[in-house]
Amino acid sequence: MFELFVSGELLNDAVLDLVDQDLEAYFTALALRILEEIFGDRYDEWVLIAEKGEEFLKSKQLKPFTVIDAFPDGFLA
Repeated sequence: MFELFVSGELLNDAVLDLVDQDLEAYFTALALRILEEIFGDRYDEWVLIAEKGEEFLKSKQLKPFTVIDAFPDGFLA
């Protein structure tokens, strides 16, 4: 399903491998990275969304911050 909407620019093979090719987990982590990197100054507005995303990653037996931090610096540039 996600493959229809994904350009290669949004994919990082190392992070995909880290989440065992689970695209739902991948895009949850990417969304969290975007919130942190681009909207970090508005943390109070999205903190509840982030908590839900982190819980979702944990339910997939993943460590949220390990996955989020796996995106290379400048990935969103």
